[in-house]
Parts: sequence; C-alpha cells; structure tokens
Amino acid sequence: MSELSVFYVVRNEEALIGQSIESVLPIADEIIIVDTGSVDKTVQTCSKFPKTTVHSYPWSEDFSQARNYAMRLCHGPWILYLDADEKIDEKARLAINSAMLSNAGAAGLRIVDHIGKWDAPPEAVPFFDSPQIRFFRKDQRDRKSVV
Repeated sequence: MSELSVFYVVRNEEALIGQSIESVLPIADEIIIVDTGSVDKTVQTCSKFPKTTVHSYPWSEDFSQARNYAMRLCHGPWILYLDADEKIDEKARLAINSAMLSNAGAAGLRIVDHIGKWDAPPEAVPFFDSPQIRFFRKDQRDRKSVV
C-alpha cells in the first residue's frame, strides 16, 4: 500500500503542472490527476511522470465534488493535495516526512505559489501560508493536528 498519495484537480494547466509534480516526486508514492476537461496538453504532460495516473471527471461547477472524487482514488493513508500552480519546497517535504512518522492527523505546510520565479532563491519567492490543511491522514480519529 502506498504511504503518500498526492492529488490535483486540473484543467488546462500544461504550463505549470510539470514543475509542481516534480516538487512532490521525491516523497509521493502515487500522484492522482483528476482532469476536468483540459483542451491543452495537460493530460499528456501529467502522463509522462512516474507514479502518475490521470482520471477524467466531468466538470459540474462544484470543485468539492471533483476534490472528493480525487480523494476516493487515493490509496495511501496520507494525502496531500495541491493546485497545479503550487509546489512544495524541501522544508515542506521534511515536514511531511516528520508528520508521517508521528501520530499527527494533519499538518500545515509552506506552499510556494507560482507568483514570481520558481527558480529564484526560496527567500525571494513569494509564498503564502495556506489557511487550509493540505496534508492529512485519511483516518484522523484520535490524532492531533500539527500546524
């Protein structure tokens, strides 16, 4: 069984999705892409990466439905979800590994947004601390959150 499942819900993200997937490849056991109707090369771009499976989902004007569908496809006990224009850095990868070794139920992460240049030094890249929990256990009963 996979440990960490990463998922994306995407549409027409060929320009950014590759860099985002590359940021999670070192720690992901599986990467689930739920495409909601891309007409560009998003599906082909995602399909080139190891550990990645692409699923089609008809857009219903309700992001939560697509997100819940993606979560049901995840096999691992740990789930991380990102947008195609986001990536995680080394500190976030270390935090994820640490949380998976602990009894945490969830963890807040530093997520680097695409605003600015991704190849710039970390201190020069604009980022935001997401108020949402993006990394969590599927079964969170009797677990603490680490934020």
